[in-house]
Amino acid sequence: MLTNADTGQQLIIKSVSKKEGVCKFEEVFEVTAIGSDYVPIRGKDFGLKFRNKTYSDIAHEIKSVKWYVWEDNNWQQLKWDVYNRASAIKKGETKLYKVVVTKKRAELGDKRILTIPKFMGVEDERLTWWNVSWQYRVSNTLNNVPNGGRTYRLMIHSGSGENTATDVFLNGHSQSDFDDIRFVLNDTTELNYWIVDNTTDPIKVYVKVTGNGTVNLYYGNPDVGSSMSSKDSVVSGDDVFKEDFEDGDLNGWSFSGDAGWEISSNSYEGSYGAQNQDIGDSQTACMYRDITTGFPNQIIFWWNVSSEENYDFLRFYINGSQKAAISGVVNWQKKVFN
Repeated sequence: MLTNADTGQQLIIKSVSKKEGVCKFEEVFEVTAIGSDYVPIRGKDFGLKFRNKTYSDIAHEIKSVKWYVWEDNNWQQLKWDVYNRASAIKKGETKLYKVVVTKKRAELGDKRILTIPKFMGVEDERLTWWNVSWQYRVSNTLNNVPNGGRTYRLMIHSGSGENTATDVFLNGHSQSDFDDIRFVLNDTTELNYWIVDNTTDPIKVYVKVTGNGTVNLYYGNPDVGSSMSSKDSVVSGDDVFKEDFEDGDLNGWSFSGDAGWEISSNSYEGSYGAQNQDIGDSQTACMYRDITTGFPNQIIFWWNVSSEENYDFLRFYINGSQKAAISGVVNWQKKVFN
């Protein structure tokens, strides 16, 4: 939202569509007046910039730049009166404006155009952001989101580093407790997210993405509180599963083999762990659980064993495939599987 400090007039500006060919570029903006009517003034409203160049740098390569307004169910070229004013945007009204740039093929070819609208004398790329109260954003485009949406997991770091598909670095620009982060799809739809623990750094965040498009992570707003959603609105019970056996039972687990499993006071942390009951030669005791997640995940656990080395093994399987095995006298080890 853009606010005129002198008049209190407010505008919400969104880029709603773009089309670019070899010779022509079009972009449509949606402009809504909040609080009072707004009258665009030539020189203060509507503008165009080119990527890494000013308009004056590239003007000789452009055949024409024209602005249009959607009125009477048709695109009409924007007109200015003798006072250099265009027709008003009424309070609460939304108008569509379109800029059409015709390029000289031989000189510009297929160069990409970055458009930056100009309103109230302000020319800033952030005017088309979801909310200009945020100072920073990082974007990622998703193309394979299934019907019904999908939950994605991110590690968000307050410090500096190289962003990847799973790790994002905010370069010291967020609140220390990450209360100012927001996830927005296509700069229109705010997404539900859940932070496992915001006292850690990095934080583990789960985001429910509802469809294909560009997901923008906004940050850098010291004046807002958290908008974190409930865990249940973002992840199912199995998406974030933790078993510490501190309830003192094995509810939810299944067993097979010659003997069962039981709660033990032998644990890496806390009061309880799980161990198999006594078995003899060539016998087995299996403990298993079915878990389905809506996104790529990690399995993390600690284990130890006391058995006849190289004969009796403690084995770990995922989907029927052995991933690890230990035997002999082995102290607590941490295991991580992606």
